[in-house]
Amino acid sequence: MADLSILNPWWKGKEYIKEDKHIKDFEEKEYKWWPELLNQLKLLPNSIYSLRGPRQVGKTTLIKLIIKRLLERKVDEKSIFFWNCDELIDFRELSSITREYLEFAKINQVQEKHIFLDEVSRIKDWQRAIKSLSDSGELKDCCLMITGSNTLDVKYGLERLPGRTGKFGKDFFLLPLNFFEYISLIK
Repeated sequence: MADLSILNPWWKGKEYIKEDKHIKDFEEKEYKWWPELLNQLKLLPNSIYSLRGPRQVGKTTLIKLIIKRLLERKVDEKSIFFWNCDELIDFRELSSITREYLEFAKINQVQEKHIFLDEVSRIKDWQRAIKSLSDSGELKDCCLMITGSNTLDVKYGLERLPGRTGKFGKDFFLLPLNFFEYISLIK
């Protein structure tokens, strides 16, 4: 059984988001880029979202900024689950870690849940885990966001989940700053 709290320090209290490595790095930067996507994103229950883009473009930082905003909006800190999938071997482990969180949420009487699975595309057949969790009803009242640097894998994986992304599920693509955004940032 994994210690889920390691990657979810805000479970000790909302203020612990400030101890997150990505939030610290973001706060220390001279120039802070807030992708427009952050303002457009509406995380709704019973929906699956994907965030794709090249490596080192800021997907994980964007997720942490979303989590920070959720906490600032007084969302129950235990309703927010983040997991980096880099160390998971297969879709069975992905299912298992997600079920561990869902059991934790049940014990803590969490209603709506926000689940962020970072770099899910590193897991072979990851969509099998999501399909199984969705089909069993375990993702009811969940807003699930998956990220991946293998943009084709994430795109095709979502295509293998017809009817399961929810009414509001959406695929987002994050790119590096374009020239106009860069100029706007440094001014």
